Amino acid sequence: MLPAFPHQQRGVVLVVILIIVALVTLIAAQIKSQLRLNERRSANVLQTDQAWQYALGAESLAASHLYDALKQDEGRVHLGQAWAKSAFFFPIDGGELHGKLEDLSTCFNLNSLLYAKKKTDEGNKGQTPDKPNPDDPAQQQPPGVQLLTKLFEQLVPNEESSPQALAAAVVDWLDDDSDPFGSDGAEDYDYQGLQIPYRTGNGPLGAISELRTIKGFTPEIYQKVRPYLCALPDAKYIKINYNTLPPERAELLSILFKDLPVEAARQVLENRPKNGFKDKDALKNANGMPSEAAESPLGKGRLSEDSDYFLLRAEAVVGRGRARVESVLHKQEDKRFEVASRAFSEE
Repeated sequence: MLPAFPHQQRGVVLVVILIIVALVTLIAAQIKSQLRLNERRSANVLQTDQAWQYALGAESLAASHLYDALKQDEGRVHLGQAWAKSAFFFPIDGGELHGKLEDLSTCFNLNSLLYAKKKTDEGNKGQTPDKPNPDDPAQQQPPGVQLLTKLFEQLVPNEESSPQALAAAVVDWLDDDSDPFGSDGAEDYDYQGLQIPYRTGNGPLGAISELRTIKGFTPEIYQKVRPYLCALPDAKYIKINYNTLPPERAELLSILFKDLPVEAARQVLENRPKNGFKDKDALKNANGMPSEAAESPLGKGRLSEDSDYFLLRAEAVVGRGRARVESVLHKQEDKRFEVASRAFSEE
């Protein structure tokens, strides 16, 4: 074999060098790109963590704001107070923090049905199941269940599932027994026959969105009833604050009275004084309140001008980081507020 010419050898070396340079360039570009990605990822993680800390700090800020706003009106909560006038906004280093407070005494606490049913069951002990006494209120449906049924009658009167069936299904989802609540109840066997079977909750609702898993609550029904309902951690809490109740939820005021149409209740709430009604007597004598309207026995202990639970919706933005929190604040015996529950996303 003849030896290669020198100029041919130099060409081979040049090609090899160019290939090596190209490979080194590609590797360097990849390393630089990875470094930039890691740097941006680290910055995002840091900013998101900062945003979470600011969002959690909003709880302390809101608790302090509520304490200062409510101490001026002992035992009364109304929309004329500072907490209700507007959302709060604070500039923070590299971003912003904003949030809003909402009174949770303007909705029907579904978890209160669990406590009401337990009281009724205790009152029925020793009675003959097949011979109930119609004159004994303890053997009738709990007042809370009757009120919820009345509310559903106003909100979803013409749906496939009757208001009675919807209320009974909620009770059965909450209680820990296997006995249907009346003829319209729904226990485990109603859910285990579904394509994706599951069992009843057998305990308090953790979030109102759980309604979507209960028999009869179609997406359409859920959207209609959702604004009127809540799931508070205290099953004994039944207050409805008529000084903060929005006019668009006038149905909640209507069911607590006899002979109070929804439109009349809405008019009363729309004409409510700036600082609310002083007491229930002032409410009953309000403009637009029918003379024949009277507080229903079913609503005993529910009408109130005070509130113990508030919902904080807060969001913090720091650079590319973003954090949202929904916290339930509960008033303690010393009138200060503490976090009762927290969620990191909207329901």
